[in-house]
Amino acid sequence: MNSPATSRRKLPYAIAFAVHELVLIRSWAERNGMLMKLRLDQVVDGEEFEELVLLCRRGSTQPVLSLWRKTNAVVVQRAGGAPRSHGGVQAALSQVGLRPPAEPALAIWRHLRAWGLAS
Repeated sequence: MNSPATSRRKLPYAIAFAVHELVLIRSWAERNGMLMKLRLDQVVDGEEFEELVLLCRRGSTQPVLSLWRKTNAVVVQRAGGAPRSHGGVQAALSQVGLRPPAEPALAIWRHLRAWGLAS
């Protein structure tokens, strides 16, 4: 007989990004010579992150930026810096000096929006 699943004691500290947000983050990372790495189901300082995005310079394993989503904000943290909350992915990335995505990524985003997968 299977034992019942253990219940989660609290909601995760950070939730997953929407697909269109991940497309934007990846595009911005590529334009700025960075690689995007996703970490799923991480526990950091005792807090559970469903999804954690790390942006690393090409050729380096050390993240330059970390991003995570809370229910009402996107949080970005520079390596060694303090976390800062923003209203969305574009606002968060614009505060760290990353440029908007290249036209191909905008086209993808427009298609996702047309299909109802992006807002």
